[in-house]
Amino acid sequence: MDASLSSEIQDIPYTTLYRGNQQLASRTTATSYRIPREICDLIIDLHHEDRAVLYACSLTCHAWLPRSRYWLFKTVSVYLSSMTKFQNALTNNPALGCFVEHLSIHAWSLYQPLAWDNILQSIAAHLVCLVTLEIFKGYFKDPNSFQAFTTIRTLRLRGTCFDSEATRQAWLLSIPQVQEIDFSDIEPMDSRESTAASFQDLLLPNLHSLKFDKHTPDTSSFMNYVLPDARRRVDLGDVSLEVVGDWLTIIAASLDHLAFPNKSYRGHSNDLLLARCTGLRSLEYSIDCDDADKDTTRLLWALQTIASPSISVIRFNLIAYDRNVYEHKVSISNPPALSALLSSPKFASLERVSFHLSVYGLTAGEPPIFADLKVLLPDLDTRGILTFSMSSRRHPFVFCIYPQEPPGIDEENPLGWEEFLPILAS
Repeated sequence: MDASLSSEIQDIPYTTLYRGNQQLASRTTATSYRIPREICDLIIDLHHEDRAVLYACSLTCHAWLPRSRYWLFKTVSVYLSSMTKFQNALTNNPALGCFVEHLSIHAWSLYQPLAWDNILQSIAAHLVCLVTLEIFKGYFKDPNSFQAFTTIRTLRLRGTCFDSEATRQAWLLSIPQVQEIDFSDIEPMDSRESTAASFQDLLLPNLHSLKFDKHTPDTSSFMNYVLPDARRRVDLGDVSLEVVGDWLTIIAASLDHLAFPNKSYRGHSNDLLLARCTGLRSLEYSIDCDDADKDTTRLLWALQTIASPSISVIRFNLIAYDRNVYEHKVSISNPPALSALLSSPKFASLERVSFHLSVYGLTAGEPPIFADLKVLLPDLDTRGILTFSMSSRRHPFVFCIYPQEPPGIDEENPLGWEEFLPILAS
């Protein structure tokens, strides 16, 4: 065993065994079989999603504690109604803030009479290693709401309102270190345009990834001042390309990744967008496969339009109803053309081609179209770069009157960490 490893081997519990009066195991014998800490950390990493196992590991011995605590407290989710408990935990257990890297804060209502800005300021000083801050149903008035979070690299705001456009401009000026912004259904309460800062002052120098899941009227103007010179990734959900097309066309040549995860790319004034993405390495493209447009003509159109010689990853999202999928109503409109395109030198750089089927009311197994694609693209299948996946979508006409509980959150034990707090004092 390497000396550097043997010097850091850990104490693991053992039991001294006897047969009658004969001792079969001793401390000397047991300690000669200690496991190097690096190996034990790898084992704990394999169980990072099983909190019960992590807790058991943290109680096994002192040497197992750091890695177990790392995974137990790395990601924290909390309701605003339990924020006082979280604040007290941070104050009473200084080590907690050193482990939290991803924090999600959830509110039931957008207009809850809670002091959001005071809450953020009270916890920021404790979260010295925070990388991702995610907020659901927030309502902010203070231009300095995020200024104290100097370590965050990802900011996600969902269903959130802010006082005015000037407030959002101040946010961006106060977090120049942010590399990823993910905004979903976010808008100002006061929609009047602000001239509080110039365009050049608002560029985020380190931003390389921008994602919008929902379109709001101010989306286009926001894009104009948030994008830096070195943008690389753009994900657009339910965003109208007619609205954001101008800025998207301008930055197309600098993009590494472009995704339309929820909407089909339909014809409009910027039909040459993909042709302008000359440096594109990965593309995610969604297609609606319904009764009115059941074939995949736009899939071929996208492949024909791609102009980047370095494209390596393509993912097609096929959105359909279950009756279409299993009654052979979803099919390739021109199989020879698809096969010829993906086998041509134009796509010699491909390392992965994925087809993801998103089905409303998934009820059966693998759809016929997957088998058809395997037969149609044998070369890609043989090279091991052709992959398939499925997921179930909520019916587009189903909606909930009452807010649903965020996944993985328990109202009675919202953080999932309170029962583990004693190990911080170990």
